[in-house]
Amino acid sequence: MTVQPTEPNAAPILAALEPLLGRVRAAFPGEPPPFAWLRIRTDECPRDLLLGARTCIGGGVTLLDWQTAPLAEVFFSCGEGEPWELEIDGRLLSGVLVHRALLGFAHGELVELVTPTERLVREAAGWVAEPPRSPVVPRDPAARARAATPVEVPLDEVQRAAVERPPGRALLVLGEAGAGKTTVALHRLAHLRRTRPEATRRAGVIVPTEGLRRFTRALCDRLGLEDAEVWLYDRWAGAEARRAFPSLPVRESQDAGTGVLRLKRHPALGVALAELCRRRPP
Repeated sequence: MTVQPTEPNAAPILAALEPLLGRVRAAFPGEPPPFAWLRIRTDECPRDLLLGARTCIGGGVTLLDWQTAPLAEVFFSCGEGEPWELEIDGRLLSGVLVHRALLGFAHGELVELVTPTERLVREAAGWVAEPPRSPVVPRDPAARARAATPVEVPLDEVQRAAVERPPGRALLVLGEAGAGKTTVALHRLAHLRRTRPEATRRAGVIVPTEGLRRFTRALCDRLGLEDAEVWLYDRWAGAEARRAFPSLPVRESQDAGTGVLRLKRHPALGVALAELCRRRPP
């Protein structure tokens, strides 16, 4: 791929981000860097927001928890230039999503910016731009013809691009039932095992239900992934918890009281867990 000089329309985005990220570092030292930025406009007033691991407001900057903050939904559900509307605490808020971008960091410094139209990478000589990777385009309806099993269906260009993406980055696949999410995920696993056998010595698939676990196990066997682990989420989470905290009781309650359920769902628990995860293990 030929790398072209940074296009002029990217300069305002970088000019806005650099001081904004500087304020984040000053206001919240030690906080993990955000992974996304968006600019919204409400009542003709632009506002910059960052998405990260938790919500922090101060120092002239707003950092939102990407999982729980209502405004984070704007980043995932709207395209640039599209209007949005949310009901928050009984108030109806609306506006327009002006810009959005994914951020990549190395050693605390911004080194990658991915917008809907281009990908900017910081190199020794400065920022350079290239087209975004693997653009998602609608599939031809004929490509959705069902084969004997999901893993036996031929991959189209979009699916193959997802399967063969370079390792080291997360991949989120969205689609309705039957769109091929399981097909892409398992072929991706098989591709990583073939191309990086040492790095994927232990490979696994985590699913939410027992029926899907059995089905996925059969599909893995068809793909030659007999040694891949297929976990039910509850079992996997329990095993990981006991690995991190060996003193946890073996027995798991199936009839937790309402007080336990309220504690687990309370927003403060997320804050406490995030703080615990930042501590250095003993």
